Amino acid sequence: MAKETIKNAGNIVELTMNTVQAELKEALLDIDFILNMGEFPRSYLLLGKPGIGKSSMIRTIVEEMSIKLGQPIGFKELRLSNFTATDIIGLPMLRKDESGNQKTAYAANSLLPTDADPEYGILLLDELLSASDDVRKAALQLADISRGVGEYKLPKKWLIVAAANGEEDGGIFEGCEPALIDRFRAIRVVPDIVSWKRWAVKAGVHPTVIAYLSEHPDRMHNMGDDDDYTLTKNITTLRGWTDLSTMLRAREARHNNGVVGSLPEETVYASAAMNVGTNEATNFSVYYKFNSQLIDFDTVFNYDGKSAIPGDFQRAEIAYL
Repeated sequence: MAKETIKNAGNIVELTMNTVQAELKEALLDIDFILNMGEFPRSYLLLGKPGIGKSSMIRTIVEEMSIKLGQPIGFKELRLSNFTATDIIGLPMLRKDESGNQKTAYAANSLLPTDADPEYGILLLDELLSASDDVRKAALQLADISRGVGEYKLPKKWLIVAAANGEEDGGIFEGCEPALIDRFRAIRVVPDIVSWKRWAVKAGVHPTVIAYLSEHPDRMHNMGDDDDYTLTKNITTLRGWTDLSTMLRAREARHNNGVVGSLPEETVYASAAMNVGTNEATNFSVYYKFNSQLIDFDTVFNYDGKSAIPGDFQRAEIAYL
């Protein structure tokens, strides 16, 4: 059976990360008003390339809204590509009714939110379009007016947000039914440097990674042509840059008491190659070394012309600066 396409879906809007975050925060704040109107909170579908930070963005929203509202916002995540329809609907079992007759009942998945969780929350259905047809159909029941599947009912003040790779995004794509798009507010998430930097600074991403991508925003994400994929192909994603940041932070802390820019070039190259590919590793390792030799403004402003200068700069050079 041919996979359903979403190429020509006209109701998919393209938004930057910052705009998507703002929209989902508004959606959480809308819930009480929507329920008072006798409606139910509509679900969202975030489409985008692998590794651009769709899932981590949802976690950030939950953290920020918990602070803003002064109460915990719940968060649950289901990676649907690893699920079967039974995992969502519930495992069938026999249960006696009031008359003593045995009937089929369903044991709900413990990963789903219940009334024991915070009153407000986000249920993330990750990898929705990488899941099988049966799993997508089961998940679809959570997003329609019933807001339930089997004997399970989603808490009324929880918002469903699905994340997925589209058919041209380089990830696994199993299909997308028109009914699915109709039940979700579909957004194509466009990675942009302004939105990413806002997140990266708060998340403590390595300053050299932030600086490098600020100067070269076209290198944030590059998966090339999916038809030409080989094991030797260079793939660069924001997830990879974040992983590189973590590796640099850990090694600087372990070897040099957390001094930024203190790692040897070969170590930086190897770390970058494993996370963002050999092409970027060459450029980034040179940039890392260059950045480590820059002298901060206070050193320049307060220089007395006699004391030792950090890095490879000579006295004449700093005097000129």
